[in-house]
Parts: sequence; C-alpha cells; structure tokens
Amino acid sequence: MFDSLIEELPFSHLNEEDFRLAMFEQLNESIRYDPDRLAGLRFNPLLSETHKKFSLCSDHDPDANFFSELPDCEYYIEDKFNEMLQQKNISGANNCLSILHLNIRSLYRNLDSLTTLLENVDLRFSFIGITETWLRDSSLHTDISGYNFVHNPRKDRIGGGVGLYLADNFDFK
Repeated sequence: MFDSLIEELPFSHLNEEDFRLAMFEQLNESIRYDPDRLAGLRFNPLLSETHKKFSLCSDHDPDANFFSELPDCEYYIEDKFNEMLQQKNISGANNCLSILHLNIRSLYRNLDSLTTLLENVDLRFSFIGITETWLRDSSLHTDISGYNFVHNPRKDRIGGGVGLYLADNFDFK
C-alpha cells in the first residue's frame, strides 16, 4: 500500500537531479534548453570539462572559471596596436571585418577621448560596441564622422546603456 501511495506523488518518477531541476523551474520559470543553439556556440560551458567549476555558489566569474580554454587576449596602446597591424600587414584600407568594444563610462564625457583614439589607430573599425553609455536620450551629441550610431539607454535608473557605432558603409535595420 505504501508503494502505491508513493507512486501517486507528482515527482515520484524523477531521479534526484531531475527533481532538483523541476524544483528550480517551479521557482524560477522553465529553462529553455535548445541543443541546436548550444551546439553552435564557440564556447559552451555545459560541454566543457570546467563546467564542474560552475555551481550554485556566488563566484560566477567567467574569467576565473571558464575562459582559460580560450586564446589569450592582448591589450594594446595605440602605438603597439599600430605596430601589430603592420606586422600582420593589415591597413586601414583593408576590407576586413573589425570590431572594437569599450566600456566607456559616460559616452558624452569621453567622446573626445574615443574620437582621439580612433584618429590615432591605423584601422577603421567596422563596428564599435559601447557599454555603460550613461545616455538618457539621443539628444546629446554622440556623432562620430563615418559612423551611424544606435543605442539603448537604461530607462529605469542612472548608468548603464549600450550603443553601437556602425561604419557608414553598412546597411542596417
């Protein structure tokens, strides 16, 4: 009788791992697992051996936990960046796709520094991603010659916001 009663419980068919997942989804909403999307990722922490380092603890720093498997990134000042471009035989007129990302911490305050940087490097970037724009609306002067600018400000509080400068030879929606 006891066994038949247990079989009537809603989670009796689940093993411990499936039960924890069901409880998590009950509290937080369903996890949308898409194996096709995950298979196409360059780095998938679920398939990595280091996924065991990622747990329900408070330290979710990807630099410390995952990105040791990716190639090292280099940081350059303008002169060294230009030297690297020359060594790789890349010029500003080269039609390669190039992307720059900056956490600018107020685009309006640092726009002159950004334009000076762009003038000092020997490459015209295809896209320039900006985080922490701190813009509230588009009425501020944020134009850079040769680029179209789109952005999404943080609406509910100060700070945040993202923007994208697209070289004016790109059509976009």
